[in-house]
Amino acid sequence: MEAERFLAHGDQPVSRIAAQFGFTSATNYSKFFHQLIGQSPISSRATVRRRSSEDGRGDMPGSGRPRR
Repeated sequence: MEAERFLAHGDQPVSRIAAQFGFTSATNYSKFFHQLIGQSPISSRATVRRRSSEDGRGDMPGSGRPRR
């Protein structure tokens, strides 16, 4: 769940998130993530962000992106 939060509310590349969680490559992390979540990290990021904007919450504070 923490990895999903990093993806959804931050702008770090998947490779940096993978390294933070101890993976030696983004590919291995992506495969592991897909097995657990059912979609790729990038797809998950897009899904969560789309859901947030539909809920009217917009971007989270501190995400590095301006609010709309």
